[in-house]
Amino acid sequence: MKRFILSLVLLTALLSAQKDKTPMEFIEGKLSISVVGNPTLSGSYPAAPSERIDQFLTRVMYNAGAGKTTICLRNIKVKRASGEMINIDIQKFRINGDINQNPYLRNDDIIVMPVADFEAIYYEIEGAVNNSGRYHFIDGDNLQDAIYYALGTNKAFEGFDSTTIYRVSYDRSKVEKIRVATTSNTRLQNRDRIVVGDEQPFMDEFKILVIGEVNRPGYVPFGRKQQTLKEAIELAGGLTPTASLNNIRLLKSKNLPSSVIRAYYGVDAPREKIDMQEDKNVVDIQKFMSELSMLDFLNLYRLSGLNERDTSYLRLEAQLNFYNNSQLIDLTVKNDTLRNFYENYRIQMGDIIVISSIPIGINMVGQVPYPGWIPYTKGMDVQYYIRQAGGLNEYANVDDIMIIKGNTKQWHAVEGYNGQLEPGDYIYIPKEVQRSFWSYLGDTAMVLGIVGNLATLAILFINVMK
Repeated sequence: MKRFILSLVLLTALLSAQKDKTPMEFIEGKLSISVVGNPTLSGSYPAAPSERIDQFLTRVMYNAGAGKTTICLRNIKVKRASGEMINIDIQKFRINGDINQNPYLRNDDIIVMPVADFEAIYYEIEGAVNNSGRYHFIDGDNLQDAIYYALGTNKAFEGFDSTTIYRVSYDRSKVEKIRVATTSNTRLQNRDRIVVGDEQPFMDEFKILVIGEVNRPGYVPFGRKQQTLKEAIELAGGLTPTASLNNIRLLKSKNLPSSVIRAYYGVDAPREKIDMQEDKNVVDIQKFMSELSMLDFLNLYRLSGLNERDTSYLRLEAQLNFYNNSQLIDLTVKNDTLRNFYENYRIQMGDIIVISSIPIGINMVGQVPYPGWIPYTKGMDVQYYIRQAGGLNEYANVDDIMIIKGNTKQWHAVEGYNGQLEPGDYIYIPKEVQRSFWSYLGDTAMVLGIVGNLATLAILFINVMK
């Protein structure tokens, strides 16, 4: 009798634990679940009796190879076999753990999934939120919903209580700019772009690159009111003892190809806000800049009467001007205008500050056995540095040796140059043009042809005058 009573108690407890399940569920040990509405997941699937909707959908999505850009986990409806209809928000469950948004499955449940189209039905949210990005838009969404699904506002942005909503008209002919309080319940529309906190760029963008002879080279932050050029250098630890005060350069990173910044300065270029690999509609900035520099050249060349050689030179100048787009600062010169620029110029996004080191020698370039830097010795002339570089080789053009000033890059012929060589200067020894016998023969034939033509003309002239 005791054994019968104990068995009855165990059976009652087991049936109580399975009260949400039909007798078929208990006997067969598995459920049959249908998914409809979303063609990516539509079908019938088995499920365990103890499985909740989130676990089930995660497994089904994984097996179907569906990503987050094709599935909307909001506005899900579950239709029970009894006819009961339940509204489910799995995305909300994943944020706050509300178990009511993630119930157990029952046999013959039908899960109605909304159609997700993140290319046509969405809103974008960024700025002072913890998880910026693109979200599926559902009719009735408001600003607080968007902030909630973006995991709330970031504590780092406290004090920025305004939000801007950029709304494109249906025919895309205009963009409306709506300023609202961040705490408002402003209704959203499809394809709204929301910037929470302020319409200005946010902290992850407030940085500039300071490289070269500073104590802490790299990216340094700067505030919304922006720092001056001098303050930016101080944020990078200040100048080192070997910093060159007459060669501080300010340039724009967006004008330089990423490969140039990486090769010359050893850092990656500032990344665009939108990854071009993720959005095929974003303009290729580097390609655009290259085409723009070519446009500058064509505008300069259009009305010119230049020959082929001068055209090549002009093309070089146009590209250098476009890519350099820089300001050279020499703090050793007593120039109030330049000093004021250094102390008062406000750094802008994309600026790069390059602090060169004090040059220690003369750079030998061209036809010498040992080109490169030769230690500087004050008062020594060009011939001294040529000897230090191993002398001229047999192909050197001794008549066209040039001095290139390191700071200004101006060229001076050695003959007649009255200035002093300075650290950082270049000495360029060009190569003598090597000519073959046939080359000389061709020149001789050309000269003889010209002389012959002149003689013929002279004879004709004499005959006419008789």
